[in-house]
Amino acid sequence: LWKAQTGELIGVAHHNSWVGAIAISPDGTRIATCDGKGSTRPWVIPRRDRIERVLDLGGQVGSVDCSAEGEVLAIGSIHGLTVWDVQTGEQIFDRTDDGPVYHVAVNRGGSLVLATAYPAGQVRVYEVPGGARVGTVRTSGEVKDAKFSRDGQFVVWGSQGDSLQDAGEAGVFDAATGNVTQRLELPGAVLGVAFSPDGAHFATGCTHGARLWDTVTGKCVHDFDVETNSTFPLGDIIYDVSFSPDGNVLFVST
Repeated sequence: LWKAQTGELIGVAHHNSWVGAIAISPDGTRIATCDGKGSTRPWVIPRRDRIERVLDLGGQVGSVDCSAEGEVLAIGSIHGLTVWDVQTGEQIFDRTDDGPVYHVAVNRGGSLVLATAYPAGQVRVYEVPGGARVGTVRTSGEVKDAKFSRDGQFVVWGSQGDSLQDAGEAGVFDAATGNVTQRLELPGAVLGVAFSPDGAHFATGCTHGARLWDTVTGKCVHDFDVETNSTFPLGDIIYDVSFSPDGNVLFVST
């Protein structure tokens, strides 16, 4: 764990296996790390103290996320979705009966959790603490990424077809109802998605570049095509996209 402004090493969170997923609470007070053997460890920053209870799921963990204040922790694994109270270490609910989960996200208030079903091609939204499923969207293929808007009202997702080179899909839906407001076909697998901080736009990263879209109209605002963009060649595949906090800069990883 590093301090971004100075590059100072704050500490090392040790596991007995490779670390496959991490999440930092938006207020910067907590971090959660998950490993290949199914152990999830919440830590307190900057004391580097591990909260006593280790959440042992007994299987590979693929994704973890926490609410804005770090109180609600969602974990996606080969066994399904589990949601925890970080302070007490108690499980709030689990939906392991819904099958393996590829990706999870928690809205800022900790009142909703999303999980992408693997390999079913679904994005599911659950309420916290009850665990009731409030929305389900079926996609054209395996979901690779999904995120809440900052206000928690909408979800954006990206999926792939049979392979990375087949047509993929991106879309937006109402988190509370599951009503799809945008569904777009892209020329390749959509591996990364993100909302702008104000929710007015969303970005997609796929095997043919990054694009910026209008959330309301679904119109493409900018197309950063890897084959035609000679000024900033982005590489063959865009794996993830992210906005700066002010929404003025879009970061892509290739």
